[in-house]
Amino acid sequence: MNAELSRIERCRIIIPTLFHPQFVDCLRVLTHGQQTEPLIKAISRMASWCAQFDYSDLGNLVLQIRGAHALEESPAEFRLLNVDGSRAT
Repeated sequence: MNAELSRIERCRIIIPTLFHPQFVDCLRVLTHGQQTEPLIKAISRMASWCAQFDYSDLGNLVLQIRGAHALEESPAEFRLLNVDGSRAT
C-alpha cells in the first residue's frame, strides 16, 4: 500500500501498534467476508491521523508518536491520541 502511495507522491500511512489489532480485524473481514468498508474506514482514519504529524524532524516525530500512545500495546490501558492530546476517533 505504501509503495503505491509513494509512487504517486502521496503520504504514507502508519498503522500504530495500539491500532494494529483493529486493523487486522478489518483485514480478516475483507478476507473472509469480502467486505471492503471496514478496511477503507480504518485506512482513512489512519491516513487522517498520520497527516497530523511533522515529519521534518525524526527525533521530534518519534516523541510525537510516543505521546500519542501509538507504540503502546494495551488498548485496555491506553487510547490512541491525536497530536494535540485529544482522543483519536
